[in-house]
Amino acid sequence: MPLFDWLKAFYGLQRNYYDRVVHFLFGVLFFIPLYEIATRIFKVPEGWRALFVSFFIIAAFKGVFELIEYGYVWARADPLNVTNYLGEQGDAYDALKDIGLGIFGGLISWVAVGVRRILRN
Repeated sequence: MPLFDWLKAFYGLQRNYYDRVVHFLFGVLFFIPLYEIATRIFKVPEGWRALFVSFFIIAAFKGVFELIEYGYVWARADPLNVTNYLGEQGDAYDALKDIGLGIFGGLISWVAVGVRRILRN
């Protein structure tokens, strides 16, 4: 992503943080659609149950995505050089940070939707 390459060069950063922003926004932006799917299609009662289900699905998606990404490395890349795969950029804890950012984004949306529900009632 050129903007994040520019930010990396301008601030002297060691990595391009585009993927971290995307993982965070995944949690923030997909929470509400998952909440709507849970309440309207799967008839989960509105309230803490639907909020928890939406949050749990985001956490599960983040974990599954990182497993698929890592599986790609073993299938297509050099298995002896897994420290430089895809978006890791030399960070051994990249997958954990990505999962954590997605979960944190989902948690922020959980609080926002929960507060909105409380204020609405």
